[in-house]
Amino acid sequence: MQVGAYKFAKNNGIGCVRIFPDGEVKWELNRNGRFRFTNSLAEQTIEDAFIIEKYKSEHFFYFFSSNETTTNFMYEFFKFFLSNIDLSEDQINKRPEKFNTVKYLDKGQIEGLAAQILYDSDYQGGEVVLNNIYKTVKNRGLRVRTQLERPTQEKYVSCLGRIDFKKLLIEIFNKDSTDTKRDRFTVAHELSHYFLNHGEYLDNEFCEERDFDFVLNPDYMSDIRRLEFQANYLAACILMPEINFSGAVLRIAKEMNLRDKGHGLIFLDNQQINRVACNRVVSKLAHQFNVSRQAVSIRLEDKGFLNDSTSSSKHIKNSLIKIYNKP
Repeated sequence: MQVGAYKFAKNNGIGCVRIFPDGEVKWELNRNGRFRFTNSLAEQTIEDAFIIEKYKSEHFFYFFSSNETTTNFMYEFFKFFLSNIDLSEDQINKRPEKFNTVKYLDKGQIEGLAAQILYDSDYQGGEVVLNNIYKTVKNRGLRVRTQLERPTQEKYVSCLGRIDFKKLLIEIFNKDSTDTKRDRFTVAHELSHYFLNHGEYLDNEFCEERDFDFVLNPDYMSDIRRLEFQANYLAACILMPEINFSGAVLRIAKEMNLRDKGHGLIFLDNQQINRVACNRVVSKLAHQFNVSRQAVSIRLEDKGFLNDSTSSSKHIKNSLIKIYNKP
């Protein structure tokens, strides 16, 4: 729709609707009516969906606009529509306004879930064998397929993996990949969506490299952000089990004669000696658990072992606190 046509419709009380096909969204939300995701998109973002022909919606199927309202929630649009005809307030508000949103889980709860998953898969220490976890979910009907060719559709150009809750299927697209650490995190991320029962909110989801950045795009709605953060955090807990990871950190610190001198066991600033020490610790842990250095650094800081005073780390940490510590 051209900008002029959109403004004409808005100014003359003509409603506009844009619907995206199921196959064109990144997060296909569950539309069973039990849940409504909070935080409608900004008005300008909704307008962009109408006037930009190639606009891609990542999680909403419907966009609505009229002379008085813009929204991406069908319920809110029709509630507004009904309010302009001769119906009573009781008839308009017959459907309850209160909806459930994504359940809040604190980090301790997620750590506990990871411990149970690892116990069920007979984890003995060291690198987590994901094939053992596959065996536990196979008994529940979930299938995991790896080393697949990436789909050819445009939206999958950077896709690493996806989960289909209707089919109970996880697919990992890494046929030509040499980054085994990233591939392991992709698998753990998609498994985490399953273990966290995110099928209550999503029908389908796929992940890209940017989804593993714990600081997500602020334009995403808060519930999607929570789903992705929970999946990332559980994936980290699975791949770097709390007790084993902490034990490994303390053992390496003892070997390197590292002590907490008031700034943390591992202190990173611009001094070469501290950078070398931190690099050695991170490298040893990344090798032991077969995960990326970034994943190790975030886990170290989250567990209180690493005090990174560099500006980029502070930004990440503050963003994490702001994003996650909201019930």
